[in-house]
Amino acid sequence: MTRVTLILAIVLAAAAPAGGQGPCTLDQLAGTYVFESRGQSALASGPTPGVPNHVNAAYAPAIIVGEATLHADGRADGFYWGILGTGNTGLIPIPWEGEITDFENCSGVMTYTVPMVNLGVNAQITERFAVTNGGKELRSVALEFKVLTDPPQFMPVTWTSVMYRRNQRQCGQSMLTGNWVMQCQSLFATTWPGAPFTHVAAASLWRLAIDAAGDIEGPWSIKWGPNTMETTVEGRWTVAEGCTLDGTVTSPGLMGRTMIIKGLLYDQGKEFLGIPLGTTAPDGSGLVLSPFASCRAIRVGR
Repeated sequence: MTRVTLILAIVLAAAAPAGGQGPCTLDQLAGTYVFESRGQSALASGPTPGVPNHVNAAYAPAIIVGEATLHADGRADGFYWGILGTGNTGLIPIPWEGEITDFENCSGVMTYTVPMVNLGVNAQITERFAVTNGGKELRSVALEFKVLTDPPQFMPVTWTSVMYRRNQRQCGQSMLTGNWVMQCQSLFATTWPGAPFTHVAAASLWRLAIDAAGDIEGPWSIKWGPNTMETTVEGRWTVAEGCTLDGTVTSPGLMGRTMIIKGLLYDQGKEFLGIPLGTTAPDGSGLVLSPFASCRAIRVGR
């Protein structure tokens, strides 16, 4: 390498943005993304007597799954489903609008307004984001959650988010056909007699086969509190052109209830983000909204 070439290489390396992904512009960011936000509000008050490694806390877990369209002029809009503590958006997605400001060096600020579930007021949320993976992903942290009352209230909740660029414009039912592995986390209502609490943390692994009609079946492994169960699931999942997923699940482990799952496909239909929003009776009546639940799934062998 000549001295001139070496100097040029050093200058170019010094001028490149962090991460080596080249310059970022709002034009390059413009597109449609799916996103997942995961976090909590937790106000702890010290160790829990008799329960090792636990603290007493007022706790509101947060999970949000949705779609974001970013525009070259800095506007942002989309829709989402979400759960924040006792607030659950329900089965109908909620629209949102926002804007991107202070965008430079592959980082910016996104501010958007959403309705507060069950409270009848709006909240303004501010997130700092960074562009990663050559513009295919954005990662962010919620810096402010301001409830727009008079005077405004600032909530202690925060979360981190990941946005994945959705390359396909439309999706079809055939994208679901095949084998999938899904992992979920949730809060599970306890039925222990005399228990001093109402919910425990749960996690599960699903191994699903989905046919061309969207019928699903497969093993379901779940742990909630100190309990475990190996059982099976079945149901019907459908995909709309907008790449949204609408699913129902039944299982001996659901004790006669039907789980309702909403979600979004991305990465050419190889993965999806899901949010089990609640359960109903077999005839679809008696919706009971979930206190917290989220799922991620990936296609196997395709």
